[in-house]
Amino acid sequence: MRTTTIDRIRPSKCDRIGASRVPEVLPTCQVRFTTLPVPKWRLEEAGVDVIRIITGDAKVGRDGRRRHNVVGFIVDADWEAKLANRVEEWRQALARMVAAAGEHDPYADAMGERDDPYSRALHALWRAQLGSDAAKRFGGYRPTLEDEANPRDAVRLWMVRGSYAADAYGRKDEALREAVRLLADTDLTWGWATDPARVGRRYSDVLYVDLPTGQVSFHASSRLPDCPDYPGEWDGVPGVSTRRIEAAIHGLLGLDPTTKH
Repeated sequence: MRTTTIDRIRPSKCDRIGASRVPEVLPTCQVRFTTLPVPKWRLEEAGVDVIRIITGDAKVGRDGRRRHNVVGFIVDADWEAKLANRVEEWRQALARMVAAAGEHDPYADAMGERDDPYSRALHALWRAQLGSDAAKRFGGYRPTLEDEANPRDAVRLWMVRGSYAADAYGRKDEALREAVRLLADTDLTWGWATDPARVGRRYSDVLYVDLPTGQVSFHASSRLPDCPDYPGEWDGVPGVSTRRIEAAIHGLLGLDPTTKH
């Protein structure tokens, strides 16, 4: 395979090329680095071609894997512009995700007008669930930007995404604290228990609340003080808290349960 064209150095195999086959003067569209200016995965995510320059034969390491002696890299000369454009795409995608799948509360006005402990506790549970759902959306995906039809799945900027997840979990914890304070003044059955699958790990404490529409539960980083133990057990139905809390709100406000808000 030819390693050069009129305007570009190309790898002889996969993403690598032998040092002896690299000309002293590179084409204007490529530059050479001894060490990469940013992590390789970030360049590749931005669409920058990265070619490893190797010398000698591959050596077998202690783990049995073959490794080449990398002495440099050839990358696109416009790598900075490509990286900046990609980061902007990430940020725009994140903004679309926040707008499309954020924590908009359609019941804020109606529930905010009610002052009884049950209504306020129910609304606090709803806000805690919104925070939990948002945190999972922000923190649980490793997508690319290919699916522009679904902005939520168009996020790759790890640190920014992680900060949004942390903020959402913080809002969840704050809402849970408010809910626990209000639940004590209701007739609902509620309390704390330990998730047997997470004993000794973080988020092993679970808050259970028996709503008229069914049991809902929330994992928390720690059990809040001065709270009762839950007298029952998990009902074994996963992923239903959002639906059950919303159904309880619909019943409280006299809304059509088939109406989406």
